[in-house]
Amino acid sequence: MSGVTKSPHTLHLVKNNEGFGRPRNLFKTGAHLFYQNANQDQTGVQMDTVNSRFEKCLEEFYAICDQIEINLRLAHEIIQQDKDSQRNTPNSTVPQKADPTQPEGQVYSQYLSTVRAQIGCAKEIRDLLMDCLKNFPEHPHS
Repeated sequence: MSGVTKSPHTLHLVKNNEGFGRPRNLFKTGAHLFYQNANQDQTGVQMDTVNSRFEKCLEEFYAICDQIEINLRLAHEIIQQDKDSQRNTPNSTVPQKADPTQPEGQVYSQYLSTVRAQIGCAKEIRDLLMDCLKNFPEHPHS
């Protein structure tokens, strides 16, 4: 399952009790441990504390937070790629079977020729920059 398809599932966990139940369990467990420690300090009697349950709740909470962060970064990257795609290829690609009178898109073969032209232009710019760099006189560093 890709990160894009996991995003709605993770958000579903957070929206429902499952997602907020884990932080509630974390806070309940933390409050219980805090209460036990306060009683130990007041009475001086050692009680058996179970820290593993608190650590497990904390790990689950951080795992959900990490998943949300990864999904947000992925969504941001996808949006950036879409913006770059729209900027560099302003015409959308339509399948070959689409109506040929549709002026707003381009067929895949036209898209490929557009991409090849863009790659050729980028190579020309790179070659020009490399030639300029070769012809640029070297200056000693002061």
